[in-house]
Amino acid sequence: MDSKMSPRERMDVVLAGKPADRVPFVPAIYEHKAALIGRPPSQVAQDERLLADAVIAEYETYNADLLTVGIDVYNIEPEALGARVRFLDDNSAPEVEGTLIGEPEEAADLDSTRIATRGRAPLVLEAARLANETIGDEVYVRVAVSGPATLASKLLGSEKFIILAAMEPERARGLLDFCAGVAFDYARAARQTSGCGVVVFDSQAAPPLLSPGIFESLIVPVYKELFFSLRNAGEVHLPLVIGGDTTPVLESYLATTATQILCDWPADTDVFIEKCSKAPRPWRKNVDPVLASLGPAEKIADQARAIMARCSGVPGFILGTGIVAYDTPVENVLAARSAAWTP
Repeated sequence: MDSKMSPRERMDVVLAGKPADRVPFVPAIYEHKAALIGRPPSQVAQDERLLADAVIAEYETYNADLLTVGIDVYNIEPEALGARVRFLDDNSAPEVEGTLIGEPEEAADLDSTRIATRGRAPLVLEAARLANETIGDEVYVRVAVSGPATLASKLLGSEKFIILAAMEPERARGLLDFCAGVAFDYARAARQTSGCGVVVFDSQAAPPLLSPGIFESLIVPVYKELFFSLRNAGEVHLPLVIGGDTTPVLESYLATTATQILCDWPADTDVFIEKCSKAPRPWRKNVDPVLASLGPAEKIADQARAIMARCSGVPGFILGTGIVAYDTPVENVLAARSAAWTP
Protein backbone atom coordinates (compact mmCIF):
# COMPACT_ATOMS: atom_id res chain seq x y z
CA MET A 1 0.00 0.00 0.00
CA ASP A 2 1.32 3.45 -0.91
CA SER A 3 0.73 5.19 2.42
CA LYS A 4 0.62 8.95 2.60
CA MET A 5 1.81 9.10 6.20
CA SER A 6 4.58 7.59 8.28
CA PRO A 7 3.43 5.54 11.28
CA ARG A 8 4.36 8.43 13.60
CA GLU A 9 2.35 10.88 11.55
CA ARG A 10 -0.58 8.44 11.31
CA MET A 11 -0.67 7.86 15.07
CA ASP A 12 -0.42 11.58 15.84
CA VAL A 13 -3.50 12.18 13.71
CA VAL A 14 -5.51 9.19 14.96
CA LEU A 15 -4.70 9.83 18.62
CA ALA A 16 -5.99 13.37 18.09
CA GLY A 17 -9.30 11.87 16.92
CA LYS A 18 -8.85 12.87 13.29
CA PRO A 19 -8.97 10.73 10.14
CA ALA A 20 -5.68 9.43 8.75
CA ASP A 21 -4.72 7.92 5.41
CA ARG A 22 -5.75 4.53 6.81
CA VAL A 23 -6.60 2.77 10.06
CA PRO A 24 -3.45 2.03 12.12
CA PHE A 25 -2.46 -1.60 12.62
CA VAL A 26 -0.94 -2.55 16.00
CA PRO A 27 -0.49 -6.30 16.60
CA ALA A 28 0.39 -7.47 20.14
CA ILE A 29 3.83 -8.97 19.56
CA TYR A 30 6.12 -9.92 22.44
CA GLU A 31 7.80 -13.38 22.34
CA HIS A 32 6.85 -13.63 18.65
CA LYS A 33 9.35 -10.90 17.81
CA ALA A 34 12.09 -13.34 18.85
CA ALA A 35 10.88 -15.79 16.20
CA LEU A 36 11.28 -13.08 13.57
CA ILE A 37 15.07 -13.20 14.10
CA GLY A 38 15.19 -16.96 14.59
CA ARG A 39 16.06 -16.96 18.29
CA PRO A 40 14.31 -18.37 21.39
CA PRO A 41 12.52 -15.79 23.57
CA SER A 42 14.77 -16.23 26.63
CA GLN A 43 17.89 -15.57 24.57
CA VAL A 44 16.46 -12.38 23.09
CA ALA A 45 15.16 -11.28 26.50
CA GLN A 46 18.73 -11.34 27.88
CA ASP A 47 20.53 -9.44 25.11
CA GLU A 48 19.90 -5.78 24.34
CA ARG A 49 21.21 -6.00 20.77
CA LEU A 50 19.05 -9.02 19.96
CA LEU A 51 16.01 -7.37 21.55
CA ALA A 52 16.56 -4.20 19.53
CA ASP A 53 17.02 -6.28 16.37
CA ALA A 54 13.78 -8.14 17.13
CA VAL A 55 11.87 -4.87 17.51
CA ILE A 56 13.30 -3.62 14.22
CA ALA A 57 12.41 -6.95 12.56
CA GLU A 58 8.84 -6.57 13.84
CA TYR A 59 8.63 -3.19 12.16
CA GLU A 60 10.17 -4.38 8.91
CA THR A 61 7.96 -7.50 8.78
CA TYR A 62 4.60 -6.06 9.77
CA ASN A 63 4.95 -2.27 9.37
CA ALA A 64 3.24 -1.95 12.75
CA ASP A 65 2.14 1.59 13.57
CA LEU A 66 3.29 1.34 17.20
CA LEU A 67 6.06 -0.82 18.67
CA THR A 68 6.62 -2.15 22.19
CA VAL A 69 10.04 -3.19 23.47
CA GLY A 70 9.82 -6.37 25.50
CA ILE A 71 9.47 -10.14 25.46
CA ASP A 72 8.17 -10.94 28.97
CA VAL A 73 6.74 -7.52 29.66
CA TYR A 74 5.39 -8.21 33.16
CA ASN A 75 8.65 -9.56 34.62
CA ILE A 76 11.02 -6.60 34.38
CA GLU A 77 9.93 -4.68 37.49
CA PRO A 78 9.56 -7.77 39.76
CA GLU A 79 13.06 -8.86 38.72
CA ALA A 80 14.43 -5.40 39.45
CA LEU A 81 12.87 -5.65 42.91
CA GLY A 82 14.57 -8.99 43.58
CA ALA A 83 12.42 -11.72 42.01
CA ARG A 84 14.11 -14.64 40.30
CA VAL A 85 13.31 -15.24 36.64
CA ARG A 86 13.56 -18.65 35.01
CA PHE A 87 14.89 -18.54 31.48
CA LEU A 88 13.84 -21.43 29.28
CA ASP A 89 15.52 -23.21 26.38
CA ASP A 90 12.30 -23.74 24.44
CA ASN A 91 10.00 -21.25 22.71
CA SER A 92 8.34 -20.13 25.95
CA ALA A 93 8.78 -16.68 27.44
CA PRO A 94 10.77 -16.32 30.69
CA GLU A 95 8.83 -16.81 33.92
CA VAL A 96 9.05 -15.25 37.40
CA GLU A 97 9.58 -17.82 40.13
CA GLY A 98 7.48 -17.39 43.27
CA THR A 99 6.59 -14.16 45.04
CA LEU A 100 8.60 -11.56 46.94
CA ILE A 101 6.31 -10.66 49.83
CA GLY A 102 3.88 -12.45 52.11
CA GLU A 103 2.04 -9.35 53.37
CA PRO A 104 1.37 -6.08 51.52
CA GLU A 105 3.28 -3.99 54.06
CA GLU A 106 6.48 -5.93 53.27
CA ALA A 107 6.70 -4.08 49.96
CA ALA A 108 8.18 -1.18 51.91
CA ASP A 109 11.21 -3.37 52.64
CA LEU A 110 11.93 -3.90 48.94
CA ASP A 111 14.59 -1.66 47.45
CA SER A 112 12.74 0.34 44.83
CA THR A 113 15.34 3.08 44.51
CA ARG A 114 16.87 3.50 41.04
CA ILE A 115 14.55 0.79 39.75
CA ALA A 116 15.80 1.18 36.18
CA THR A 117 19.37 0.21 37.11
CA ARG A 118 18.75 -3.35 38.31
CA GLY A 119 17.86 -6.70 36.80
CA ARG A 120 17.17 -6.51 33.10
CA ALA A 121 15.69 -3.01 33.25
CA PRO A 122 18.91 -1.41 31.90
CA LEU A 123 18.97 -4.00 29.10
CA VAL A 124 15.39 -3.19 28.06
CA LEU A 125 16.04 0.55 28.12
CA GLU A 126 19.22 0.16 26.07
CA ALA A 127 17.36 -2.00 23.53
CA ALA A 128 14.69 0.69 23.35
CA ARG A 129 17.36 3.33 22.78
CA LEU A 130 18.99 1.28 20.00
CA ALA A 131 15.67 0.60 18.27
CA ASN A 132 14.54 4.19 18.66
CA GLU A 133 17.82 5.42 17.23
CA THR A 134 17.30 3.25 14.14
CA ILE A 135 13.58 3.59 13.39
CA GLY A 136 12.24 6.16 15.86
CA ASP A 137 12.00 8.89 13.24
CA GLU A 138 9.37 6.77 11.46
CA VAL A 139 7.49 4.98 14.23
CA TYR A 140 6.89 5.39 17.96
CA VAL A 141 8.94 2.93 20.01
CA ARG A 142 7.53 2.41 23.51
CA VAL A 143 8.76 0.73 26.69
CA ALA A 144 6.38 -1.66 28.43
CA VAL A 145 5.56 -0.73 32.04
CA SER A 146 3.74 -3.04 34.47
CA GLY A 147 0.57 -1.50 35.85
CA PRO A 148 -0.08 -1.35 39.61
CA ALA A 149 -2.54 -4.26 39.88
CA THR A 150 -0.38 -6.65 37.90
CA LEU A 151 2.81 -5.76 39.73
CA ALA A 152 1.00 -6.12 43.06
CA SER A 153 -0.19 -9.57 41.95
CA LYS A 154 3.34 -10.55 40.94
CA LEU A 155 4.78 -9.44 44.28
CA LEU A 156 2.11 -10.87 46.59
CA GLY A 157 0.57 -13.59 44.45
CA SER A 158 -2.52 -13.22 42.29
CA GLU A 159 -4.98 -15.01 44.56
CA LYS A 160 -3.80 -13.21 47.69
CA PHE A 161 -4.03 -9.84 45.98
CA ILE A 162 -7.57 -10.50 44.74
CA ILE A 163 -8.68 -11.46 48.25
CA LEU A 164 -6.88 -8.48 49.75
CA ALA A 165 -8.53 -6.06 47.32
CA ALA A 166 -11.97 -7.44 48.19
CA MET A 167 -11.56 -7.79 51.95
CA GLU A 168 -9.01 -5.15 52.98
CA PRO A 169 -8.96 -2.37 50.39
CA GLU A 170 -6.95 0.01 52.55
CA ARG A 171 -4.06 -2.45 52.80
CA ALA A 172 -4.40 -3.18 49.09
CA ARG A 173 -4.24 0.54 48.34
CA GLY A 174 -0.92 0.82 50.15
CA LEU A 175 0.56 -1.92 47.99
CA LEU A 176 -0.92 -0.40 44.83
CA ASP A 177 0.59 2.98 45.67
CA PHE A 178 3.99 1.34 46.07
CA CYS A 179 3.60 -0.35 42.68
CA ALA A 180 2.47 2.88 41.04
CA GLY A 181 5.62 4.53 42.38
CA VAL A 182 7.71 1.81 40.74
CA ALA A 183 5.82 2.33 37.46
CA PHE A 184 6.40 6.08 37.61
CA ASP A 185 10.15 5.74 38.25
CA TYR A 186 10.59 3.18 35.47
CA ALA A 187 8.55 5.21 32.98
CA ARG A 188 10.51 8.36 33.77
CA ALA A 189 13.79 6.48 33.32
CA ALA A 190 12.56 5.16 29.97
CA ARG A 191 12.11 8.70 28.69
CA GLN A 192 15.41 9.93 30.10
CA THR A 193 17.61 7.04 28.94
CA SER A 194 15.99 5.79 25.74
CA GLY A 195 13.98 8.76 24.54
CA CYS A 196 10.90 6.53 24.37
CA GLY A 197 7.42 6.86 25.76
CA VAL A 198 5.67 4.04 27.56
CA VAL A 199 2.62 1.80 27.43
CA VAL A 200 1.15 0.60 30.72
CA PHE A 201 0.00 -3.03 30.78
CA ASP A 202 -2.34 -4.10 33.59
CA SER A 203 -4.45 -7.09 32.61
CA GLN A 204 -4.58 -8.33 36.20
CA ALA A 205 -7.04 -5.48 36.82
CA ALA A 206 -9.60 -6.90 34.39
CA PRO A 207 -12.88 -8.56 35.38
CA PRO A 208 -13.58 -11.15 36.61
CA LEU A 209 -10.30 -11.02 38.58
CA LEU A 210 -11.44 -7.77 40.19
CA SER A 211 -15.09 -6.76 40.37
CA PRO A 212 -16.32 -3.59 38.65
CA GLY A 213 -16.85 -2.01 42.07
CA ILE A 214 -13.28 -2.74 43.18
CA PHE A 215 -11.92 -1.53 39.86
CA GLU A 216 -13.78 1.77 40.19
CA SER A 217 -13.15 2.47 43.86
CA LEU A 218 -9.66 1.01 44.35
CA ILE A 219 -7.80 0.80 41.04
CA VAL A 220 -8.99 3.87 39.10
CA PRO A 221 -7.78 6.43 41.70
CA VAL A 222 -4.31 4.86 41.53
CA TYR A 223 -4.26 5.19 37.74
CA LYS A 224 -5.38 8.80 37.94
CA GLU A 225 -2.55 9.69 40.30
CA LEU A 226 0.01 7.79 38.23
CA PHE A 227 -1.03 9.41 34.96
CA PHE A 228 -1.20 12.86 36.58
CA SER A 229 2.39 12.43 37.78
CA LEU A 230 3.57 11.18 34.40
CA ARG A 231 1.95 14.11 32.61
CA ASN A 232 3.68 16.49 34.99
CA ALA A 233 6.93 14.71 34.10
CA GLY A 234 6.34 15.47 30.42
CA GLU A 235 4.57 12.39 29.06
CA VAL A 236 1.76 13.09 26.61
CA HIS A 237 0.52 9.76 25.31
CA LEU A 238 -0.36 7.31 28.11
CA PRO A 239 -2.00 4.13 26.77
CA LEU A 240 -3.42 1.63 29.26
CA VAL A 241 -3.73 -1.95 28.01
CA ILE A 242 -6.12 -4.13 30.03
CA GLY A 243 -6.91 -7.43 28.34
CA GLY A 244 -10.04 -9.52 28.68
CA ASP A 245 -13.66 -8.40 28.75
CA THR A 246 -13.53 -4.86 30.13
CA THR A 247 -17.07 -4.05 29.00
CA PRO A 248 -18.41 -4.09 32.61
CA VAL A 249 -15.80 -1.50 33.66
CA LEU A 250 -15.66 0.59 30.49
CA GLU A 251 -16.86 3.85 32.01
CA SER A 252 -14.33 3.46 34.82
CA TYR A 253 -11.66 2.50 32.28
CA LEU A 254 -12.31 5.76 30.46
CA ALA A 255 -12.19 7.63 33.78
CA THR A 256 -8.57 6.52 34.34
CA THR A 257 -7.50 9.41 32.02
CA ALA A 258 -5.45 7.01 29.88
CA THR A 259 -5.11 8.44 26.40
CA GLN A 260 -5.77 5.12 24.63
CA ILE A 261 -7.59 1.97 25.79
CA LEU A 262 -8.10 -1.58 24.57
CA CYS A 263 -11.22 -3.35 23.39
CA ASP A 264 -9.90 -6.90 23.58
CA TRP A 265 -11.49 -9.69 21.56
CA PRO A 266 -14.03 -10.75 24.28
CA ALA A 267 -15.20 -7.17 24.90
CA ASP A 268 -18.39 -5.76 23.35
CA THR A 269 -17.35 -3.78 20.28
CA ASP A 270 -20.64 -1.90 19.98
CA VAL A 271 -20.45 -0.64 23.55
CA PHE A 272 -16.87 0.53 22.98
CA ILE A 273 -17.92 2.31 19.79
CA GLU A 274 -20.64 4.17 21.68
CA LYS A 275 -18.64 5.06 24.79
CA CYS A 276 -15.31 5.83 23.13
CA SER A 277 -17.01 8.06 20.55
CA LYS A 278 -18.68 10.08 23.28
CA ALA A 279 -15.58 10.33 25.50
CA PRO A 280 -13.88 10.75 22.93
CA ARG A 281 -10.97 8.33 23.37
CA PRO A 282 -8.69 6.44 20.98
CA TRP A 283 -9.13 2.68 21.26
CA ARG A 284 -7.86 -0.55 19.77
CA LYS A 285 -9.97 -3.57 18.83
CA ASN A 286 -8.23 -6.94 18.71
CA VAL A 287 -8.69 -9.88 16.39
CA ASP A 288 -9.25 -13.16 18.27
CA PRO A 289 -5.76 -14.23 19.50
CA VAL A 290 -6.47 -17.94 19.06
CA LEU A 291 -7.53 -17.41 15.47
CA ALA A 292 -4.62 -15.07 14.84
CA SER A 293 -2.14 -17.67 16.06
CA LEU A 294 -3.68 -20.82 14.58
CA GLY A 295 -5.31 -19.52 11.41
CA PRO A 296 -6.20 -20.16 8.71
CA ALA A 297 -5.16 -16.86 7.22
CA GLU A 298 -8.37 -16.53 5.20
CA LYS A 299 -10.52 -16.60 8.35
CA ILE A 300 -8.24 -14.10 10.05
CA ALA A 301 -8.65 -11.72 7.13
CA ASP A 302 -12.41 -12.21 7.17
CA GLN A 303 -12.64 -11.44 10.89
CA ALA A 304 -10.39 -8.38 10.56
CA ARG A 305 -12.49 -7.08 7.66
CA ALA A 306 -15.65 -7.57 9.73
CA ILE A 307 -14.12 -5.52 12.53
CA MET A 308 -13.10 -2.84 10.04
CA ALA A 309 -16.63 -2.71 8.62
CA ARG A 310 -18.00 -1.90 12.08
CA CYS A 311 -15.27 0.37 13.37
CA SER A 312 -13.23 2.05 10.66
CA GLY A 313 -15.32 5.21 10.65
CA VAL A 314 -15.07 5.70 14.41
CA PRO A 315 -12.56 8.42 15.42
CA GLY A 316 -9.51 7.05 17.20
CA PHE A 317 -10.01 3.45 16.07
CA ILE A 318 -6.96 1.17 15.80
CA LEU A 319 -6.96 -2.41 14.51
CA GLY A 320 -4.90 -4.91 16.47
CA THR A 321 -4.49 -8.52 17.46
CA GLY A 322 -4.44 -10.36 20.74
CA ILE A 323 -1.05 -11.66 21.84
CA VAL A 324 0.63 -13.40 18.92
CA ALA A 325 2.20 -16.75 19.88
CA TYR A 326 5.90 -17.34 19.24
CA ASP A 327 5.42 -19.78 16.37
CA THR A 328 2.58 -17.96 14.62
CA PRO A 329 3.07 -17.97 10.83
CA VAL A 330 3.94 -14.52 9.52
CA GLU A 331 1.15 -14.78 6.96
CA ASN A 332 -1.43 -14.90 9.79
CA VAL A 333 -0.45 -11.46 11.07
CA LEU A 334 -0.22 -10.13 7.53
CA ALA A 335 -3.75 -11.42 6.92
CA ALA A 336 -5.01 -9.28 9.79
CA ARG A 337 -3.01 -6.33 8.53
CA SER A 338 -4.51 -6.65 5.07
CA ALA A 339 -7.86 -5.42 6.42
CA ALA A 340 -6.34 -2.12 7.53
CA TRP A 341 -4.25 -1.78 4.37
CA THR A 342 -7.00 -2.65 1.90
CA PRO A 343 -10.33 -2.09 3.73
